[in-house]
Amino acid sequence: MATNVSNSFTGEQFEMEPTDNYPKEYQKFINHNYENETITEVTDGDSETDRFFATYYSSRRVCFQILLFIVLFLLGLFVGYFINVIAVERSTTTDCTPEIDDHLKQLEKLQELHSNVIGNISSANIQTTANFLANERDRLPVDDDEDIAKYVALRFNAYGFNSVEIVPYQISLNYPIPGTPNKVDVLSPEGAVWYSASFAYQGEKSEDENEPQPSSSNSTDEDGGVQEEAGDGGNLPMFYAYSATGMVEGELIYAHYGDQEDFEKLEQIGVDLTVTDKIGLIRYGRTRDNEKVRLAEKYGLKGVLFYLDPEDRKISSHDWHASPHGIEDPFTSGYPAKDPEDRKISSRDWHASPHGIEDPFTSGYPAKEEAPWIVRMEVNNKPKIKTLYNVIATMKGNADSTRDRFVMMGSHRGVMDNYNGTAMMLELARNLHSIQDENWYPKRTIKMCSWGVMHGVLGSIEWAEEHRLKLLEKAVVYIDLDMAVQGDYTLHVESTAATSRLITSTAKMLLDPVNFKEGVTMHTNWMVKTKSFENPIQTFGTASDYLVFPHKLGIATININYVPFNNTQVDMYYTAPKYHDVNFLYHKAISQLFARLLLSVADASMLQWDYTYTNQLIKDYLTKLDNKCGDTLAEKNFTLDTVNNAVARLENITKNFNIDVTSNSEIYDETMKLRMVNDLLTHLERSFLVPDTRYYGSDTYRHILYSSKQYDTFPAIAERQGTRHHWNNCEAAIGLIPLIQYTIDTASDMLTPDDNSWWW
Repeated sequence: MATNVSNSFTGEQFEMEPTDNYPKEYQKFINHNYENETITEVTDGDSETDRFFATYYSSRRVCFQILLFIVLFLLGLFVGYFINVIAVERSTTTDCTPEIDDHLKQLEKLQELHSNVIGNISSANIQTTANFLANERDRLPVDDDEDIAKYVALRFNAYGFNSVEIVPYQISLNYPIPGTPNKVDVLSPEGAVWYSASFAYQGEKSEDENEPQPSSSNSTDEDGGVQEEAGDGGNLPMFYAYSATGMVEGELIYAHYGDQEDFEKLEQIGVDLTVTDKIGLIRYGRTRDNEKVRLAEKYGLKGVLFYLDPEDRKISSHDWHASPHGIEDPFTSGYPAKDPEDRKISSRDWHASPHGIEDPFTSGYPAKEEAPWIVRMEVNNKPKIKTLYNVIATMKGNADSTRDRFVMMGSHRGVMDNYNGTAMMLELARNLHSIQDENWYPKRTIKMCSWGVMHGVLGSIEWAEEHRLKLLEKAVVYIDLDMAVQGDYTLHVESTAATSRLITSTAKMLLDPVNFKEGVTMHTNWMVKTKSFENPIQTFGTASDYLVFPHKLGIATININYVPFNNTQVDMYYTAPKYHDVNFLYHKAISQLFARLLLSVADASMLQWDYTYTNQLIKDYLTKLDNKCGDTLAEKNFTLDTVNNAVARLENITKNFNIDVTSNSEIYDETMKLRMVNDLLTHLERSFLVPDTRYYGSDTYRHILYSSKQYDTFPAIAERQGTRHHWNNCEAAIGLIPLIQYTIDTASDMLTPDDNSWWW
């Protein structure tokens, strides 16, 4: 029997699927959370008075029932007569019924076509394509991606896309110098080498190598220490992108995760990082790598060694990625990298941030008590300009009101990170082509983007910078496929808040790839595993291909993964079917989820954006801010009353807008009205962008609600506190609250008609 459940986050009522056949762990958890009914037994009284009234009311009840039966019988005859008259009259009127029938048939046909796309997605096809792309990547020089870009473009052309472009960009990069390895030496107090790790890059590898993996060899140096060489011909060795070239030697200091709190802790225990040269040993996770490097430089470290601690491979609600992410080409920030003549690069041009390469150690520990560890780092990276190739495939929309608006899906090309995403996108493209034979084209234009990848997320950033104004006007949503399958535990979803309802409703429509025989949906598995029956969707906590779309352009964005595992250099295509996803079942399942999301937006007459979630997020942020900083702000004669009033106004305007739209069916009949509503829903997200860089101090992040890591209040305010765990500088909020209120007022203004009533 189905159970009606209330979502306490929004008050939404939805129906849970029957749970009788669920595995025990699901039944136990669901019953514990949902079956809270109190059953009360009612008995007759035993007194004389009780028996009298029981007899009296029983007799009256019988009379009442007989009278009620007679009235209902006569009423039925009366209603039946008029229904027959109306039916006869309607049988002579044919203006409306055929239109309704045709519309229903069109909807049924559209649902059937969508179901065909979902059902025909093949795990074998995804696996075969991913295997081919990974093998091609191994065959090619490490910095040459053009052949794979051409292959992807050919596949898109074969699948009936109206246009397919290969778009090159001239990117400023740096790479390890072939034959001159990056090195880390651990020295004795006397200067002898106890341990040496060498990360060599030999250039192109021979074509007859199969399934390459980083090789290593140990030898004994002249001082009796262990010497290790790592790297192979075709794959890049471990290195940190955009690091300065040079050598530094100093005492090794363990700095935990390298965030503000950790550096403050070092100061509290008396570690002076500025007196002598020191090198930081820092774990991946909890905050962005470039932020760790910035803080390391600020506090006086001369170098940084990053490492992935085994403890961080455990499931976490915050740290799902542990690989370095570059942000953008440092020489062309804000505009596309088209002409290499714009930049004259020398080794001195690279920002002198602390050097960072992967750490040979397996876990973190502080310096030895009897004597400090002395480490010598040597970084030999050479700057160069290379060509990056994006592939942009466009399937044109055919609805008058939405054909020039587009829905985007993207994945960068890489090994595991992320040829599997490319393979899933190509499989979806194949299935879209299969229903074109039945005269289907999307209402909105679909753009599938295969991003060229060198360092970080440069492919998507360069393209977005080139088409910034067009994206601001016409882009509806970006769906990211980066590292979509990172494990086999559960879904992990990051998105703009307004798309939350769309994602949860879609997840309810698809079966979980493991418990599908018991009828467990993705949504149920997701809620059970995350122990969240409210809103398990999180704000953005990583930096991937999607970064530029929500943070800089205010475009609705969805990033979904199966988690967990963290990728290293040896986490290639070959590990997925062996350890994480046998037979690519999770790749198929999440591809079906992506397909349904894409089609739901591309073919929707009206977008399913719900800004109730956005309003709630803002209110939660303000509550946390008031709890942590209310007293400090009061001492400065500063209150949050004005901004709270602005939020209340936005909440009321949003509610009225939703009522106006949902109660007026004529909107669907007129192209311009429908277009106006959809544009308002799309562009409202842009209202939360600040107009300049004062908010974050960076042009990359402009959205007041999101950053590349998760906070419990407005990200820019939290970042100015220096840590997400302790707030020690609440005064920083005073200068940012007016900017936040400005964006909230802008959103309210967008939804307020000039004459206080919408013209529909």
